[in-house]
Amino acid sequence: MVKSFILRCLVFGDPNYLDLKDFTSLRHYATCISYFKIIPSLSGFIRWQGYYKSYNNEKFYSAGININLSRVFHRKPPKGDTQEEDMPNGKSTRDRRNGLGNNVQDDKPASVPLTLTKVIHLQSSAKDSFELSGLASMKNRIYAVFDDKKDIYEIGFKDNSFSLNPKVNKMPLPLAGGSTSLEGIDVCDRLIYFIDEKNPEVIYMYNLTDNTVKTSTVPGSILKKVLKGNNDDFEGIAYDCNTNTMYLAKERNIKTIFRFNIQSGQVYNDITFNTDSDDDISDIKFHNGFLYILERKKQQITKYNVQNNTIDKYTYTFLETTTNKGEAQRQMFNGSNESFGYAEALLIKNDKIYIGFDKNRETALRDWFISKYTSKGATKYGHPTIILEFNKPKEF
Repeated sequence: MVKSFILRCLVFGDPNYLDLKDFTSLRHYATCISYFKIIPSLSGFIRWQGYYKSYNNEKFYSAGININLSRVFHRKPPKGDTQEEDMPNGKSTRDRRNGLGNNVQDDKPASVPLTLTKVIHLQSSAKDSFELSGLASMKNRIYAVFDDKKDIYEIGFKDNSFSLNPKVNKMPLPLAGGSTSLEGIDVCDRLIYFIDEKNPEVIYMYNLTDNTVKTSTVPGSILKKVLKGNNDDFEGIAYDCNTNTMYLAKERNIKTIFRFNIQSGQVYNDITFNTDSDDDISDIKFHNGFLYILERKKQQITKYNVQNNTIDKYTYTFLETTTNKGEAQRQMFNGSNESFGYAEALLIKNDKIYIGFDKNRETALRDWFISKYTSKGATKYGHPTIILEFNKPKEF
């Protein structure tokens, strides 16, 4: 007997197929997703997507089952219908001040300014659209995803520029329909984990050894919470290889980080923050036992201790680098929204911190930024898609 059932149906217009001469040609498609739970340890989803007036009757189907083995073999299942537990080897998360559940952080961390060392431009025609959304590294290789592309790229740094090497994947990614938005990436043991903001039900896993793509279903209890928000689902991903803990960041309303064991399916307590509703998370990375959270609007990185569930005494800000308080046009890009940041991708490697920027369809960097950081590599002739390199502070 089905214990719970949720059905969500939406209709979209896909701007990728919009003919500007004929606005009635906007391509429409519908998608329906049903989530069901049979018993606490068994849940899943069924998804259907179809296109209106498709010349070849395009339809897509996908399904997934989540089996929580830790519940199946648990001697004394917890009371109630919840999968959430405290993190292993960590303190209880239920009565702490710092950022869990509905708890409030009373003590504001000290802000440490990051020191810029390089402005790194993409080597490409300025007319080419590349909206950088995620960075990850494995040994000497760096990988990237862009929210307006369907592929994984390997990138190479040379002085104050970076190039896009041939696409990593040798086969089409199994992304449903024409609407995709790759928003996060991480690497572990020759597996590239990445997420599609428009298809939150699964985590994609690209195998660098045999060039195959597999998927892992996101637990249903997490999906229910994501669908309650007024955002486009997941914005960042981080993976702790040692404990098999997967972290997924919900962008806003209210910004939340979900965590679960990708091997057993066990869901741990959420990481939430008592902040303004428009505060956001744009990326996350797990590094040396800590979770680092990139906050786009605040233009800072927050360090989070996953063992005792506390925010570190320092946050690391790049606000003074990317904004100019002395001018009305304060943001680094030529855009109309001066209160919003552009930082989308975080990478921590050796003694450096790299922050990638989604230019959000803007076509140029502002003159004040180029003038201020010419010595760091900023140029008006460079592509507006950039990565900023900072020194990593000792306490980071």
